[in-house]
Amino acid sequence: MKRVTYLLLFIPFIIYPFDLKIVSPRQAKPVITDSSTIEINIAIDTNEFSGLYTTAFSDKDTVVLNLFPVENTDSNVWKFYSDISGLPKGVYSLAIWYNAYRDTQYNAIDFIDSFPSSYKFIQISDPHIGYSDNTSKYLGEVVRDLNFINPDFVILTGDVAEKGNHPEWYEEAMDSLKRLEVPVYVISGNHDWYNWIYYPTDENNYLKYVNPFANYSFKFGNSYFILLDSGGDDLPSFTSNCYGLTDEQLSWVNDKLTQYQGAHPGFIFMHGPFLDDESNENRYGKDQFINLCDAYSVDMVLCGHVHKNKFFDENGNRYTGDIYPVAGTKFIQTTTSGKTDYENCGYRLIRVRGDSILNFSTDADGDGIRNFATSLLLSSVDVNTDISSDSLTAHVIMTNQSNDTFKNTRVYVLMNPDTVYCVSMGHIVEANHGNLTIEIPSVSPKSVDTLEIFPTDASGIDGNRIGYIREFKVSPNPFKGNCLISVDGSGINRMIGKIYSINGREVKEFTILGNSYIWNGRDNRNRKVAPGTYMVKLNNNRRLTKKIYKIK
Repeated sequence: MKRVTYLLLFIPFIIYPFDLKIVSPRQAKPVITDSSTIEINIAIDTNEFSGLYTTAFSDKDTVVLNLFPVENTDSNVWKFYSDISGLPKGVYSLAIWYNAYRDTQYNAIDFIDSFPSSYKFIQISDPHIGYSDNTSKYLGEVVRDLNFINPDFVILTGDVAEKGNHPEWYEEAMDSLKRLEVPVYVISGNHDWYNWIYYPTDENNYLKYVNPFANYSFKFGNSYFILLDSGGDDLPSFTSNCYGLTDEQLSWVNDKLTQYQGAHPGFIFMHGPFLDDESNENRYGKDQFINLCDAYSVDMVLCGHVHKNKFFDENGNRYTGDIYPVAGTKFIQTTTSGKTDYENCGYRLIRVRGDSILNFSTDADGDGIRNFATSLLLSSVDVNTDISSDSLTAHVIMTNQSNDTFKNTRVYVLMNPDTVYCVSMGHIVEANHGNLTIEIPSVSPKSVDTLEIFPTDASGIDGNRIGYIREFKVSPNPFKGNCLISVDGSGINRMIGKIYSINGREVKEFTILGNSYIWNGRDNRNRKVAPGTYMVKLNNNRRLTKKIYKIK
């Protein structure tokens, strides 16, 4: 029998996926605007837009946006305009569909009433997602901190992932950052260029999953912000020193500084610092860049990379200690948010009023001196929320462990959607389907504050409640000799209070008649208690509990 051989020829072919993505605004390059019209750039493999569907959404609302095409700007990238005047003010994600294809960019639009004359922003740097389990955990803690501090926006200065060849690490980072209640701007670091053997090649995954814009700028009111890619490692030195800036980048920076001339203050961000006293960073373009900063009176250049807090003037002099006037551009480095020991992780809070930078450092040890080389430490604040099983009442303990005063902080609590609520401190700025946003005007240094949330008509709610407790506070806190324990509310006649040591031992029982009690720092046997941390609880109600600190 003759064997017949059949030769099957497989002709290779390539299936090109349909390209649909939001180029801008996007999660890592958002738009903050008070204009009723917004520009949206979309990469799409068609010029037939009848099937293109776009929405802006948040936990408040979902609105269909009508897109009006303007021009084809670059290859398949189209510029559209959309009217957003019908949107309630707030932060929105952006989603587009075309047939079976979809792209979503979270927190891409912040629609505000107007640009404030006073504002605050946070710089975080070097999360290094993928380095260890801690880096993801710490980034989550940063997000929780920042949601309470409530900056106007956040800037992340690079090393998003430990190595750039892991797209899942970028997805993990962006998933954490989308839980921010404010916009975040992102630039890359040298680790975002690394492949699997820590050799710098390209940053394709960063550009694909985070931000396709290596260099960009934006204005916030009268302030300008320039964000730059300082490149991969400086080869062939085989060190973790960033390359610096190319001639093309320096020309672009010059153009931007010319464009923003007259605006003030001015900030430039990049990953690798040009000035350092431990390594020779950013060798390429260093002198030209510093000269540009001097010529255009740039106020600050903020970087990461070295995982330390440092401060230099434009001549390379390093400063520590109390803040005093330093002429010229300030060159600042900020520690990592995750790739170091927990007590050294942090982020930097910068406050601006009008044309002045109020501060950019902290009083780390509480001695009244704001040190140049300090930033806020991780978990500077803690918000612990206890919601009743029926979601009708909640008790929030807010702890400020730093020596900073935080203004206009925010607490976010999900309550019963069919109820109108009151709060014991601050005010509710938004109550959308039970999603409460509560603003606290001021949180003092080293303080523990208790926020009560309860229905406007609280009859029959929470049998342990005595009247309406609007405020429960201890002052001073910390205290030396005496402290005043007081409540403010209505329908309060008599309350029993107990003070416990940190290990749960009862120290003192007292009675509040009216609205206050003065504790003299002595226990039930009239002995002075030792300095330390204590808990005061009213009416044996865990919702009415506050930490107090006795010092020598």
